[in-house]
This record gives sequence, structure tokens and C-alpha cells, in this order.
Amino acid sequence: MLTLCLPQTTQALPSTLTAHNIAFPSSTPTNLQTLCQFMAQQPNAPHYIAFSVNTPAIWLVASQRCWPEALYLLQENDRWLELPSGEYWTTDNAAVAIEQAAVAPAEAEAPAEAEAEAEAEAEKATQTQATKPAVVESQNNLTQTDKEILRKVFKFASWGEHEPEHRAQLDALFAEILKRSERQPTLMEQAQKQRNLGTQAYNKWIGCERRLKSGGFSPDFDTWFQGQTQNTNPAIAQFLKYKLQRWQKWHDNKRQQFAVKSTCQLAPISVDHHHPNSLRHLPTHPDWHILIDETGSEFDNSKHLNVHDTQLGRMVALAIPVNKVNLPALKPNFHATNESDDTLDKAIQTLLNNAVGIVGITVNDTLLGKSSRWFSGIYLLMRLVLRLLPIDDAKTRVEFFIEQRGGFGANMSLFPIQQLLETELQALDAARFKDVRISLQFANKNHHPANGYVDALAHMWAAASANSKKRLKNSALLGHCLLEPQHDVIERSYAAIDQQHILSPKDWYSLVSAVSDEPSSSLLHNVLTELGKQIQQQASIWQGYLDFVSQLLQHKHYHLLEIKTALDWLANHTPQECTLPPMLILHWYMARLACANHLGQHDMPLISKAIRLGQSLLNENAMEVCHLHLRIAVAATNQFEFDSAQDILDFWQDQDPRLMGLNNYGKYLSSLGQLAAFRGKHQQAISHFDHAISTFASLSDPQEKHKQQRQTEIYRLIALTDNEGVSDHALQQALEAFWQQPLEIAAKKLAQSSNDLRFEQHLLLRVMVTRPALQQSSYLEITDDWQFEEAHPWPLIAAYRAVLLQAQIPIKASLWMHKAVNTCQEAQGATLQWMGEVLALWATHYGIKVTTIANKQLEQLQTQLPQAPWPSLDKLKNAHNHTQAMQDLAACLPFNFH
Repeated sequence: MLTLCLPQTTQALPSTLTAHNIAFPSSTPTNLQTLCQFMAQQPNAPHYIAFSVNTPAIWLVASQRCWPEALYLLQENDRWLELPSGEYWTTDNAAVAIEQAAVAPAEAEAPAEAEAEAEAEAEKATQTQATKPAVVESQNNLTQTDKEILRKVFKFASWGEHEPEHRAQLDALFAEILKRSERQPTLMEQAQKQRNLGTQAYNKWIGCERRLKSGGFSPDFDTWFQGQTQNTNPAIAQFLKYKLQRWQKWHDNKRQQFAVKSTCQLAPISVDHHHPNSLRHLPTHPDWHILIDETGSEFDNSKHLNVHDTQLGRMVALAIPVNKVNLPALKPNFHATNESDDTLDKAIQTLLNNAVGIVGITVNDTLLGKSSRWFSGIYLLMRLVLRLLPIDDAKTRVEFFIEQRGGFGANMSLFPIQQLLETELQALDAARFKDVRISLQFANKNHHPANGYVDALAHMWAAASANSKKRLKNSALLGHCLLEPQHDVIERSYAAIDQQHILSPKDWYSLVSAVSDEPSSSLLHNVLTELGKQIQQQASIWQGYLDFVSQLLQHKHYHLLEIKTALDWLANHTPQECTLPPMLILHWYMARLACANHLGQHDMPLISKAIRLGQSLLNENAMEVCHLHLRIAVAATNQFEFDSAQDILDFWQDQDPRLMGLNNYGKYLSSLGQLAAFRGKHQQAISHFDHAISTFASLSDPQEKHKQQRQTEIYRLIALTDNEGVSDHALQQALEAFWQQPLEIAAKKLAQSSNDLRFEQHLLLRVMVTRPALQQSSYLEITDDWQFEEAHPWPLIAAYRAVLLQAQIPIKASLWMHKAVNTCQEAQGATLQWMGEVLALWATHYGIKVTTIANKQLEQLQTQLPQAPWPSLDKLKNAHNHTQAMQDLAACLPFNFH
């Protein structure tokens, strides 16, 4: 049977087929019509048309036009796939060789214009055919120039790395790039740059597509799109124009085939640290429009209404940065109650896709006190918006448009309210608000073009329909931007800030404990500084804040970083006649030490002061002093000061365990085990860990018991792994008893785990690297589900992943090792920087090149960590094999440091 072989087919045909070597032109025509005319001149119609994944689309479209009855064969590695039957043909020794036509490399793919035309035609032509399976171009990559390889990196990254086939193509490309890096060291850097550009192009197009789906191709979109293409990399701009061209040609027609849905289609969004429409997290801007609308019927006598009652008055503000965000125009007289679910979905989605702020409260909010009125709610909402608004010291204009209601019409002057708001802001922070100008006005529904959006928000919050409830849930606005009385969020504390700076202890703690995570444009920074200056003159208020923190400590109801931040503030703003009580200073020291230990930082002056304070308070509260000593022992261990840590712990050797408290006694035993493990005394360590686990078993709090036992069991298993006298079989039994399931299943579960199970995942990977017989393929089978965070021990997890991947996927191994080392090197703590240097040297023994720190920085590190095993670091540099390198790694990073 006669078979026409298109460009880029390199595999021999089955012997039953006759290859037809068409006299292809020297270069691929860039016009589909020209190519069709050329191919139509062939004397015989082919029965089959052979092509590969590399064949330009324009050839396939031309073939389909010329010979619509022909069948297709797709080259797939060493086989041919018949479309659409799905049957494979395998070549044999009698196969017919294909005399491949010479196509210039630069012309192997059609230009963007021809490709767009070809793909548009292909979309129509292949509706009844099977989709081509993805084939990794690993063999074809060998013959490509560096420039072509880099172009492909951009291409596949711009198609979206979330698709497995695109990731596979990129992995193959980077594997080839890694080989070529020997002769061209900058090639990997260039490739990563192209990958980043491709990812940016993909993300930008996703943003364009969202806008197109929500508002279609409108003048506003065209203006916005021109700005996107003019202010970006030329390659990204060309990609966006090409994608838009495709969308305009056939994507719009495809979308019109779908009927309007009668159910909510708003996709759910996830919130990490803050909602994308959180007002105080938006970029600063000098000009804002604030639209306010309400829903419900009860505003003045509403205390009897449930928060879910549709009659309850709700007020919503929408903050739009003028000329920075242009929302697509809605139709005149837009009223949410009269609109379809599809229209409302699109309106809410538009808000979620844009940098606009959303704030809402109910008229029953506790911020309004025991009684409420409609305008009192509007006034409170405006005050809250102005406190949350991201502005700087530049001139700023804020215009409020309040939808008119009842006797509050457009002719009513709001100038007195405007002056009141400005006066409050000046008193609150004169420097921040000195150039802020406010204007207020009542407006009808058509006064502002974006009024329909805030109407859609209010309707979504109050409506009782299933679609509205689903829309509200999927938007994730409730509890983040739309506040009901039960939502205890920081925005409430912002509303409590007034010109007298008198905050309740609860509001003060909420604000001061959150300030470290607030954006730089936040009002909070200046407010707390000014509050501190005033509190230094008002000892009674300072004492009230101090009492609040003391109660939190007494009831153990706090987060470590929050309590540290609050105590820092109290210490920095202590009135002259007041002092922090010694026991509270003790807790302050413990919190600071714990935070420093978590970050691998060292504060020797703090440790010295903590030891002296602990000695003076031993008779008063031995339990808390013991807790302090345990923290100091960890700090000493982080500096490789194992003898100093031992001296701290030895103080408690002859003390009655009841003096320490049961939980502290268990931690003391665990600390003894850790020190023994750091010194290589594995059997002694295991004995201490067993004693600690049995001690924790007597704790009355089941959660604390589980937490402490679990962490100590991990320490025990690490010591067991390092004990050469324990066989692989015995270790596997211990691990499976710990996870209560076969090791293979546990490995698969941990491969998909997040931060909560990071220590268990580290344990598994440590075992797999140090005990090769216990490696689990199930862990490596789902690399796409692997997660990563900045905290310890994620860098170690990343490094072990790199070593396990090196033999099979070297490019991924290199990326994971770079991530591990970079995370350590960028940390502020000396211990983590030491860890990064050790991992970088260790990586070289697996053929992974990672940059080590400069000699000057290494000298500084040696000054900070004089007791670190520096001779072992030199041995690691010169290790002769993997076994020796692993031993030196363990010497540089003993016990759970690796």
C-alpha cells in the first residue's frame, strides 16, 4: 500500500507498505494554499500518510485537504500507530527505509502565522479523529542546535508545566542541556531563563483567558491587552498575540456551542496567607473609588435576626484603584436579583481575578455596639476601609460612592462626615494621612459603571438560593473579606483603632502579634509605634497589656512567635516606673530562644542572661527553669557545643523528676538521647529515647502525649538507622510498626504529604539514602506530588530526593539539590548555612554541580561555628567514593542534622 511520508518521520515503515518519497521543496511553504497546490500535483493518491509528533501541522492539514480518504500512521518510538483504529504496527528486518526530505532546521516548524492557520484547520479536521499521543522528543533533541533546544524549552514551558507530557518534554530537554553544559557552562542558566519566560507567558495567557471568558473581547480588554504586550519580553508578547489570534479564530466559536448553565459554575479558590481581595494586602495607589452598597431590609431593629437571615442588613464596600484596574462594563440598570447565575458567576469571577479590595459587615456586628442604624453601619464601614486602605505618604484621593436609600439622596451633603473622617485620620497618624483627601456622595445605580459589581457581592452574601450559597463558598470571601459577628479576624482590631490609641488588651494583642506579617504599607506599623510612645506615659494601660499576656502564658493559649512579638513590644515600651516581672522575662527569653533555635540562629548574650535569670528563679519555679535549660541545650547543640549542652542537662541529673514536671522530665531524657546520638553513641541514645517514650506515656493530655511520643520515636528510629548492628530487616520491621503499614504504602503516602508530616518524610528519605536496600520505588513514582517548604528539615528532604533521582532523572536531581542548598545558604542562621555548604560539597560526589559559599563567607562561618567538625568538611571535599562521602556527610551533620 502506497504511503506518503511527511517531514520529520525517521522510522522505517513496515515491509507491507511502500514509501512514496515526494519531491519536497527545499523549504516548507509558509502558506497553506501553496502547499496544497504543490501536493495535489502528485500522480497517485496515498493509502496511508505517515507523520511524527515533530511534523509541522501545516503538512497534516494540507494532506487532509488533498487526500481526505487517506489513513494516518503516527511514528511513536520504534512503532507506528494507526489512527483512528489505535492499532500498532511494528517494523521488521524487511522494513522499507524512508528517504527523509531535507528540511532546513530553522524551517522545520511553520512560522506563527502559518502555524495558527494550520492549527485552526487541524482543529476542524481532526474532530472525528483520535488525538495524537504525546511523545517525548529525547532522540530528536540530540540533533538540535543549542538555540533550537532553548526555543523548545520556552515553547513547552509556555504550554503549561501542569500537563505531564509537557513536563516530560522539558525533562528530556534539560537532560540534554545538562550534558551540553560541560562545553557551554552558561547553557543551563539560559535554559532556566527561557523556562521562566515560558512560565510567565503561560501565566499571562491564563490571565488573558480569564478576562476573555468573563468579559469577552471588549475595548477594555483590548486596551488592557495592549498594555500587557507592550510592557513585557518580546518573546512573551509574540506568544500572547499568537494565542489571542487563535482564540479569536476558533475558541470563541467553540465556547458558543455550550448552552447557558443553570447552576453555579464559579470555580473554588484556595486561600494561603490572605485572600486575593484582602484590601490591606493590595499595592499602594494614589487614587481610589470606594463603592458601597447594602442588602437586606432590617437595619434599625435587627438584633433579633439570625446572621443567616436574608432580611438582616449587610453593607459591602468595593475598593477600585482608579486607572489601574478597569472592570468590564456591566449593562445599565444591572440588578443582581434579575440576573442569571451565569452572569453573576462572571461578575464575581471578574472581581476575584482583579486587584480590587472587598470589605463587608452586617448591621448586627459587635463593632456597632448594642444599637445600630443604617448610616452608622455605613460610617463604620468607611472608617474600616480607610484604616485598611494601602496608601503611602504621597497625595492620595479617596472617593466614596454610597448607593442612595430612602431619605438619603444625592442632594444631601456629606461634607460634615467627610471632615470628621479626615480629622480622625489626622489624629490617628498625621504623617500617613496628611495628604489624603476624601470625598463622599450618595449615588444611584447607574452613577458609577462598576456599581453592578458591588450589588452582585451584596446579593451573593444575602441570597438564600443554593447557587448563591455555592458562589459565596467558592469565592472564599466569607470570613476573610465579608465579616460576620463570629469571625475573629485582624480586620476587627483595625476597626477598634481610634485617635486616642486606647485599644483593649485583646485588640492590642491581636494587632501587635500580627505586625510582623503585615505588608509594609499597613497602617499598623506606625500606629503601634505611636501607641508605644503613649503607653510609656500610661503605666496602667501597659500593665493591662502585661496582665493579658500573663494570662495567655498561664493557660498556655498562645503561639510562640506571637508571644515573643508581644513581649518584645512591652519590653521596648516599658514605662519608667514599671518593669517586666522576672518570671515573664523568663518566658520572654524562652520564646526568643525557641524562635532563634527554629531559625538556626545563635544569641550567646541572650543565653548568658537566661542562665543567670534561671538560677535566681530556681526555688520559685523549677519547672519553668527546667524548660528554659532545655531550650538553652538546644541552642548549644545548634552550635555543635555538645559539652556545654551536656553541662546544662547534668544539673538535673540528681534532681527529683517531680521537681521538673513529667513533661519536662520526658524532654530531658529525650535531650540526653539526642546528645548521645550526636556523639555517635547510638545504643545509649536508644536507651534514653525508650525511657523518654515510657515517661510521656503517663501524660494526662492525649494530644501532648501523642505529639511528644511521636517526635521521640522519630529520634529513636534515626539512631536505630545509624546503628550498624541493626540489620535492614530489623529496621524495616521497626519502621512498619511505627507507621502501622508496609513500608511501600507508607512511602507513597509520605511522598504526597505536606508540612505536617515533614519530620516523618525526612526519616523515610534518610533511611532510603543510608540504607539502599530499603529504597521504595513507590516514593519515586509520584514526583509530581512532591511538596516543599522553607522550614527545616525540608532542605534535607530536597537533598535526599536529588540523590535518589540522580541515576534516573539527573535534571530533576540537579533542580532539587539547588533548591536544598539555596534554601540553606539564604537563611540567616549559621547552622543552616553550614548545612548548605556540606550539602553542596556532598552533591559534587553525585555529579551535581552546586555553588559553594565564598572563602570570605566561609571564614565568617568558622568564626560563628568554631566547634563545627571542620576537619570532616575537608575530608568530604576529597572523598573517593559515595560510601566515603556518606560517612563524611554524617560526620559533618551528625544525627538529625542530616
